[in-house]
Amino acid sequence: MYCLRAAVLCILFIFLSNTYNAQGKTYANSQTVATQGVCACEITSPNDAVGSNEDDFSTLKINLGVAATMEQTLHFPSTVSFSKLVVGIGNSSSPLSVQLLKGITVETMNGGAPNGDVQTIDGNLLKLGAQGANRATIEINTKKYYNAVKIKLNGGLLNLNDGLRIYYAYQVPDVFASACTALPFRPAAYYPFNENLTNILPGYNFASVGAVPPFFADMICNKGLTASGSPSTIKVKDTQSPQADGYTISFWAKTASAQNGNPPPSITIDAFAMTSRILPDAIKLNLTPPTFGLTPSLGDNLEAPSINTQFDHYVIRYSKNTDAQRAIIFKNGQHTGVNLLWGGFDTLHAFHTDINITLDRAQIDEFIIYNKALTAEEMEVLFKVYPAPQNIPTGSFGKTTDSDEIFTISPNPTSGQINIGRNITYSDALVSVKSLSGKEVFRSKLRSHTFDLPSNLAGGIYVVLLQTTDKKIYTGKVILTR
Repeated sequence: MYCLRAAVLCILFIFLSNTYNAQGKTYANSQTVATQGVCACEITSPNDAVGSNEDDFSTLKINLGVAATMEQTLHFPSTVSFSKLVVGIGNSSSPLSVQLLKGITVETMNGGAPNGDVQTIDGNLLKLGAQGANRATIEINTKKYYNAVKIKLNGGLLNLNDGLRIYYAYQVPDVFASACTALPFRPAAYYPFNENLTNILPGYNFASVGAVPPFFADMICNKGLTASGSPSTIKVKDTQSPQADGYTISFWAKTASAQNGNPPPSITIDAFAMTSRILPDAIKLNLTPPTFGLTPSLGDNLEAPSINTQFDHYVIRYSKNTDAQRAIIFKNGQHTGVNLLWGGFDTLHAFHTDINITLDRAQIDEFIIYNKALTAEEMEVLFKVYPAPQNIPTGSFGKTTDSDEIFTISPNPTSGQINIGRNITYSDALVSVKSLSGKEVFRSKLRSHTFDLPSNLAGGIYVVLLQTTDKKIYTGKVILTR
């Protein structure tokens, strides 16, 4: 009805969608140019570098030997992170090479400010040969939030005397990446613990209280922290105040096995006025002292039995929602049953602004902080997008499935058709497909073990949820390539 009443707006929307968002690509939708130094510079058709037409182009030209710079910045409709950035470039006649393009740099921008990730064209960035000798792409896997890319020509070094053509710039999700390189739900901080305690997103870094615990390889994503002798503690100081609905932290961890006569190994996390403790045989949660007289509610469940001596995924959510002010712990995508209700969240948080992690004969990897309370579905997805270690059994935490009912999805990656393993009773089962942001993009009852995803669904990582008529639930991740 809206389109009938506002046909002009609908046509404009369709035009813009086709222009700036095609086949999962988000194209730059505006541009700016600038020069520095005494420059005999020339730019033609600058707006032709904008939009989804990959065959028209802007041309930037600086005469050879002139000590000046020229840049074109291509702006995107929204700010993203952990995506693939592709810039199409070319030349009117000369075959392109790294040597020829050594005077070009690229840098991502966020809100007009540089991200400090300037890169000179090299063999890792430049992709040659797909569209002829005089066209190429610059391809960057981004790890910082950005909404623009700056392409800069250094005239004294550039060997393109007939100019550089810029055809387009677009963003696409890194659909073949796991959460090790493409985190969902826009985290506020990410600590991969690969040889350092650095947050690779802008923000606070961990510091070691005492000796830095060693980094060991072969964890979930490359390396992680290990404390095998005496306990080790790391700390982030002065974390940000809670957002509207709370916080979420996520990590992979395991403890050593308990030994008779010795205190149990443990992972203790003090964060946002809550203390979470993972032991070899239990998970515990409580308020962090001082509590100023606040005590857990009678309805709380402060601990649950759990075997934690192999790598598992944990999510701890601190919700400020007035309907359910509570902390809960998820393990491998499912609620453990541990929860804690409280009042006065803001009062307690004002006295507990640091995050402390103490490892005692334990390991931790992939520590992530979200400035929001993730939903139960999002916490499940966050587990699913990681390359799960082999020790995690089939089926959800806290549930069991028959050994002959293993949920499989094929082919994976897929171009659109999905086959569900025939050893599951799929007749009349309800299938739902959701994006990593939690948006449902497909829902249907199955009549066979095969179904097709919508033809207009963009490429990316999706979560498939299947509920059979006897209420068994299966989930899996699928990569759609289009």
